[in-house]
Amino acid sequence: MRKFFITGLTFLVSLIEFGGYSQTVANEQIQAPKVEMEQLLVVGLRESVTVWLKSGSSLTGRLAGFNQQELIISDKDFFESIPLNKINRLEFSGDVYTIDSDGRRRRIRGEDNNTEETEIWQGLPLTAFQVQSSSNDGKLNIETIFSEQEIEEIKSIAIDSLYVVDEIEFDSSGQKMTIKTIVVDR
Repeated sequence: MRKFFITGLTFLVSLIEFGGYSQTVANEQIQAPKVEMEQLLVVGLRESVTVWLKSGSSLTGRLAGFNQQELIISDKDFFESIPLNKINRLEFSGDVYTIDSDGRRRRIRGEDNNTEETEIWQGLPLTAFQVQSSSNDGKLNIETIFSEQEIEEIKSIAIDSLYVVDEIEFDSSGQKMTIKTIVVDR
């Protein structure tokens, strides 16, 4: 009987060890390989943008599109594509809306921006900024712009807050821009 007990105990311990091994192997198989992805920061865009042209004139509307060559603004009466090389700066005004986790459009803030922290990001390549016209926000590829330490700081702030674009100024080369943002609580 004692030999049977020791043999049974040895078998049970072997099963437990084998089970642990198979669990480890199964967990390793389940884990997906890590893929390097762009780190995109969602930034809020106010309802209205004034486009200041190098000629001194301006147009006001909603920012509907943006790429390396042009931006598109629209309003009730017009839809206009403007080459970036003709633009000096963009000034944003009005309320900021975002889509919450339930898919509903939610107002974040109005005109008064006296209490928010200002961030100015200089020398950003035009390729780093995208406009999401359906949700009236933008995305900024922070991976190619900031150091790891700066990215971690930005991401930690973005957990509870939203970076809202206040102004974009284009440099004379037409390849870089400066974005002035304010940080507002969600």
